[in-house]
Amino acid sequence: MFEKFLNGTLWFWSGWILRSATGHRRFALAISVVGVANILVGASYLPLHLGSTSAVVVVAAGAVHVAGALMTFVLTPIAAISTFRFTRGPLRYFSLVLGAFPLAANFLFLSGNYLGMGYGGMERMVAYPLYLWGIGFGASMTGGPEWDT
Repeated sequence: MFEKFLNGTLWFWSGWILRSATGHRRFALAISVVGVANILVGASYLPLHLGSTSAVVVVAAGAVHVAGALMTFVLTPIAAISTFRFTRGPLRYFSLVLGAFPLAANFLFLSGNYLGMGYGGMERMVAYPLYLWGIGFGASMTGGPEWDT
């Protein structure tokens, strides 16, 4: 639970920094919204950690989790694909692949076609490429020459 709050806070903060440091406001807004969505996913576990067993609370927490996860699973691949326009070098092409693959996996995940991997396996097929993109994109921003403002 805490790690999702921290993850969401860092994504939100990254969007805020990108907004002030670059001219790519829509991209920065998408990154900030992904941060808020990650915070929602983390908040959805709070009632369960506090010991709530009420059906209404558990269903509401599930709805918050689904809303946050859906925003994350849709906006992050779109943000990854959009970096193709303003990054250079190999990251430019990896961003396309690491954005398109989770979008396709998300479509399969939402349609219930898990390709024999099960629910959790297909969810990981959406999430893990996005983590790779986040690490690569963050590293490229610290390097400087690949980043084109």
